[in-house]
Amino acid sequence: MPRKSTIDMTEVRRLVEVEKLSTYKIADKVGCNQSHIVRLIAKFNKANPDNPIKKRNKSEAQLNYIKQTGTHQRQGTTHAEETKDLISDRMRDFYDSDEGEEAKARISEFRQQE
Repeated sequence: MPRKSTIDMTEVRRLVEVEKLSTYKIADKVGCNQSHIVRLIAKFNKANPDNPIKKRNKSEAQLNYIKQTGTHQRQGTTHAEETKDLISDRMRDFYDSDEGEEAKARISEFRQQE
């Protein structure tokens, strides 16, 4: 793993902002682990509050991933009929139980409050 001093933050900024890579992919390119990149970006942003490296939230990261790959990970896939039946049976078992009755009551309260 490279030392902190050998990782060029301008390169990290370019990978984040221009190439729109995730911290995992940046870590692979630079040759360290993902948490190290996250800490470096946080430290850099703290030292440079007027010109920080923008961190993406989960939603932005997911949209970026879909744009890069071109598809959603579940697109074109379906559950087998057996799996659908199992899901349906377990949901029915849950809502027929005491815990399910409590969940129905909470949902009803939320809907009334809306």
